[in-house]
Parts: sequence; C-alpha cells; structure tokens
Amino acid sequence: ELDLTVQRTTDRADPARDWPQVEVVLRSPDEAFTATRPVRAGGQFFAQKNDLAQTSVRLANTVTLARGRSTWTLGAQGTWYDIRHAYLPGSRGEWTFASWADVLNNAPQRMQRTVLSEGEEPEVSFNVVEVGAFVQDELELGSLTLRLGLRADVPLVQDRPGENPRVLGFFDRSTSYMPRGRVVLSPRLGFNWQGGGAHRTQLRGGAGLFTGQIPYVWLSNAFHNNGLRSVLRTCYGRWTDDPATGNTAPPFDPADPDPTCLLGPPRESRAVVLFEEGGAVVSPQRVPGRDLRPLRQPGAPERAEHPPPGQGSRAPTRLRWDRTDALRDPHR
Repeated sequence: ELDLTVQRTTDRADPARDWPQVEVVLRSPDEAFTATRPVRAGGQFFAQKNDLAQTSVRLANTVTLARGRSTWTLGAQGTWYDIRHAYLPGSRGEWTFASWADVLNNAPQRMQRTVLSEGEEPEVSFNVVEVGAFVQDELELGSLTLRLGLRADVPLVQDRPGENPRVLGFFDRSTSYMPRGRVVLSPRLGFNWQGGGAHRTQLRGGAGLFTGQIPYVWLSNAFHNNGLRSVLRTCYGRWTDDPATGNTAPPFDPADPDPTCLLGPPRESRAVVLFEEGGAVVSPQRVPGRDLRPLRQPGAPERAEHPPPGQGSRAPTRLRWDRTDALRDPHR
C-alpha cells in the first residue's frame, strides 16, 4: 500500500493595528492596599512580525505478508519538511510608562525596538528530512493474539544557521551547529485474549515507547538568534528626570519609524541560541536534552510570557553572558 500525503499549515499573528506596544504600570489609589497592574495597548510585542508556514510531504509504503499463524507488516516512510518562520518581535517598538502621570507627560521609562541587520530578512527557512521503517508481527495463538512491533525514525536537519565568528572565537561555541540525526527506536507489545464459548470475555492491553511529532519549528530559534541577524536597541530613563538618567527614552510618537535615545547611543543586545555536540541546549541552567528530542523551548526575547506561534507555553531557555564586550557592534 503506497500512501502520499501533502500538508501545509500557516499560523499568522497579525496585529489589528500596525502600532508599537505601549505598556503602562497602574497602581492602586488606595494607600492601604498596594497593587500594580501592567496595561498594554497597541501591537503585541511578539505579534508585530510573526508568521509561520510549514509544508510537509510524506511518502509511505506498507506490505503485509501472511505466513502460517503470523501476519507480518513491514513498511518504510520518508517525510520532507519545509519550515518558513518570519519572526521579528518588537519590530515596531515598545514604550513602557512607569505610571499614569508619566503617560500624561509622555515620559516613558523605557523604549526598545528590534532592528534587522543590513541585508537580513525577518524570515528564516530550513528543511528537515525524516526517514523511518517499521515491522510488526501479529501472532495467532488460539484465543490469544500477540502483536510485537518495532519502529525506527531518524530526523536529519538539512540546513545550518549562520556562523558568528565572535561567539566562536570568544566562547568557543559554534552557532552553525545543529544536532545530528539519531535513531529513535519505538518498540511496542500488545495482546488480545477472548474467552468463553461465545467470546463474551475479552482482555487486551499493550505497552511500548511512542515518539510524537517533533516540533521542528523550535529549531528556528537557532536560525533567528545567532547574534548576527538582529539587534535589540533599548533606551532607559525619563526625559523629565532631573538630573537625566541613562540614555533617556524618547517620547512616544507612533509616526516616528526609527526613534533614537535622547542621551547617548542605545544599549544593544543580541540573542544567541546554540546547541552543544551532545545535543543539549546551552543555557544558564545547561538544560539537558538529546538530539532532536523535544526540549524546553529554546530562544525567545525577554518578554517570553507570550511565545511565538508553533511554540509551547513552557518557559523558554536563553543564552546570556555577562561579558557582552565580545558581542559589541564593532561599527559603533
């Protein structure tokens, strides 16, 4: 039996308005009951540029052979995945106000915006090939039927993120490394027993190791976050502060496509997500994992309570270093 399946899924997060995100921290007016609540308006930080398109083509062939009491099922499967993820959180910017009084004075406490490096695009794309084979024996032993099976799958990433020479030279870590394909074995055993003259009694069960669909979109974090594609520029401090602090965030102006700090250059930070050769995601906690097994979600900007499409809701893992001089833009 030959089976061909083509599937395409899209996940878009388009804001209702092409606006920056504005966040205001409101405090309770009752002095006896102190409570704060952030209120956000405008284009949600992670939705300002966040589109996902996945195409998969699966070809499977299954053969069934009957030999005495045994019925053998053998098969092979190959799947090609094309993943295209456009992700640039904060492309329109975010202004944070520490109080309602700051809103009335248009004096934000912080402004941040993600900017693409020259020649880069918001979208990354990569391909994965997954090959597998399976065998099952269904054995008839009177009123007892046994099923024994084994499946093997191997995922192979066909592309690599860009190499960041500063990360490689300073930390001796390669941003272009991707986990190698590892054979994933899934054995299983099942039985079905029917007793009684009219087979009125039935007992069945089974056990095995089963592997679900790997969320390959998680790997896009390594392609987005290699420290080369984009930079998060941040301004701190209110212009109404006397004396002025930080590099001072500019007043909120949605018509200004490229706001800059009022005092000094913006603080720049670049996210980096990479894998060790053992398959683990490098992180402050050094989260253990195996090659291409579902891990805690790697990579995402700081405001990670709103994960991008196609990614889980568990807290992401980020790579941070205190020694940021190695990643400083040499053109500044």
